[in-house]
Amino acid sequence: MKKINIKDLKSGPMQREELPPKLEKWANSIHKFLGDDLIGPYERFEAGFCRDQNPIRELFVWQTIASTLQAWEEKIDCDRAEIFKQLLSFSISGEAVKSTKISLEDILSLKQLMIKIKKELLQEMIT
Repeated sequence: MKKINIKDLKSGPMQREELPPKLEKWANSIHKFLGDDLIGPYERFEAGFCRDQNPIRELFVWQTIASTLQAWEEKIDCDRAEIFKQLLSFSISGEAVKSTKISLEDILSLKQLMIKIKKELLQEMIT
């Protein structure tokens, strides 16, 4: 697997002008939970899905991030932005980013929780 620096990523062309209503609702729900402070304005968030050839797959990734963050926050008082950064890194590269705010033990637990939630979400989608 080739590693890509996130700073080198470029936006692709628009694949559609807008999301279908169900996907729009899903994107809006994810954005409401994560908020502008973590992922920027909704319009930019939605535009990313309009550029994606498979917005359902991308929405699933974001749903996994949001659901994992929510589950983590329910059990541990944490730095939301730092946990989000780890989850985003896991979803992009499968690896953690260096952190002075989260212990290695918690990073490993967070990754295991993300894997568990991803499996649960997949199961929900296929049943």
